[in-house]
Amino acid sequence: MDHLEASERTLSEHAPKTRSTTVRHRLRVAAMNLRSPLMRFARKKWMICVSGILLAFAAAWFILSPTSPFNRSSAIRTTLEWARLAPFPVPTSSLDVEVSGSMFTRQFRISFEGDPQRIQAWIDASPGTRGLQPLAERDSRGWLVYSIDPAHGIIAEVHMSPDKRHVLVLAVWS
Repeated sequence: MDHLEASERTLSEHAPKTRSTTVRHRLRVAAMNLRSPLMRFARKKWMICVSGILLAFAAAWFILSPTSPFNRSSAIRTTLEWARLAPFPVPTSSLDVEVSGSMFTRQFRISFEGDPQRIQAWIDASPGTRGLQPLAERDSRGWLVYSIDPAHGIIAEVHMSPDKRHVLVLAVWS
């Protein structure tokens, strides 16, 4: 016995025996049977839409967020290019990267900690800092400042702590 017959028999036991009641009941049961597959299809369709929206948000984060892996590696490459620096003497995973700015300006701040000898070798090997002497004046924290010659509206500096273990690279375009 299928669902339609069971529903029809339950209704027929409690309802008066008129032809219109039976026809209405049969139509109602038929509509319920049709609704069930449609409901399942609608649920699947809804889940696909929600999954698509979540995927779109994830893609937007990956492309637009300053902390996304794509933008992080782009900021590292851009800083090295703008400041004319050799590859960093530490793994890129240990770099602290900050990006700020607007449509008209861009600022990258990359800091890291490393071995003083490797950092000095990196300073000497970088085309932007090769042959530069730190400025006679230190910054407010007492750090050495290498001011890289500006080019094409880009200002870049390398700041090194007094113990030569900590480095901050600034690259600004405006």
